[in-house]
Amino acid sequence: MKLEIKHLLFSFFVLFTFNNCEMPTKPTSNAPIESTEIEKSELLFVGTYTRKEGHVDGKANGIYILKMNTETGELTAVDTITNQINPSYLTIHPNGKYLYAVNEIADANPEHIGTVSAFSFDANTNKAEFLNAVSSQGDAPCHVSIDASGKFVLVANYVGGTVSSYPILADGSLGNSIVTHIHQIRKVNLPRQEAAHAHMIVPGITDNAVFAVDLGINQVIQYNLDSTGMMNRMGEITLTEGAGPRHLAFHPTLNRMYVLGELNHSIETFKYENGNDDFELVQVADTWGKSDSEGMVNCAAIKIHPNGQFLYASNRDIKSDTENSIAMFKVDTETGELTFLGTQDSKGLIPRDFEIDPSGKFLLVANQNSDSIVTFKINSKTGMLEETGFVKEVMTPVCLKFMQ
Repeated sequence: MKLEIKHLLFSFFVLFTFNNCEMPTKPTSNAPIESTEIEKSELLFVGTYTRKEGHVDGKANGIYILKMNTETGELTAVDTITNQINPSYLTIHPNGKYLYAVNEIADANPEHIGTVSAFSFDANTNKAEFLNAVSSQGDAPCHVSIDASGKFVLVANYVGGTVSSYPILADGSLGNSIVTHIHQIRKVNLPRQEAAHAHMIVPGITDNAVFAVDLGINQVIQYNLDSTGMMNRMGEITLTEGAGPRHLAFHPTLNRMYVLGELNHSIETFKYENGNDDFELVQVADTWGKSDSEGMVNCAAIKIHPNGQFLYASNRDIKSDTENSIAMFKVDTETGELTFLGTQDSKGLIPRDFEIDPSGKFLLVANQNSDSIVTFKINSKTGMLEETGFVKEVMTPVCLKFMQ
């Protein structure tokens, strides 16, 4: 009898042990949290000022890499790319393997001319490695982008009004400039328009079209970029006198181009048939809705929601810090015309840049002079911005770029 009881107890023990050995095949309590976090986050790269440069006292340590929770919009730190001087504006290669930054240097020292830096990026470790840097062919490079083919980097220099193209080499590093165009100076006596000031250069409309926005000469200049990286000037679009064009955005489905006037806080809407036709002005909208005889408000960035239904622009109060906001517009899906919805306080000083996350759910604002990135939720029906309460401290943020 005792022997039978022992056998029964032994059998029960084996059965219990076997069943418990099967348990680890089910998800543990930690596994789903880790996997969910990976699925629900996006990488955000932040360009900054690291030292005093003209109008701003930079305090940052380099290019910050953050992670955004796609459910809440909260930002957390991932890494920092250091040993960079004023890596103000950024662009990420469509393959996700390379990052490029302009080093915005303009101190009149010939040895300190602006540069363009290239980095490789490992998505598995979220680490970047410096590859090389080349001359930006001008002072104060303020914008960088990649052409539609992914073969060339395009750069705009604010001081001197030059734009250049660079070959992307096999390892992601940059070759020397292929061509540099110098924009002609206008004979006018207007603040900040006494000389050429290239402020943006981007591809658009057709695969070989490139558009350079020049605040100083009050024009958007169109170039044709050939297979060798040469840029040939094709024409220009002149803005309303005194507008001071800074940035532009193309509608994702309509033949419309929106040009942001920094100096008169305007958005000029142009329609076109294709990249070679004349651009016709169809509307001028105001980003503030108030009189500004003292030139208090300057605009900075313009972005269109991925669904094409909403457009946003940032207002910077450069004199009294009373109007720092994001202007919100409804876009007519047939005509492309804008309806002003109002402004949302940026919850900081000098909203230099902002970005809409790839899902179109959040809009993040880089408040340069209050060292913060503020997350807003976008109302999918109205386009209005709603506060989330999430504010991330980042020193002198200038540019925001999501890894697509």
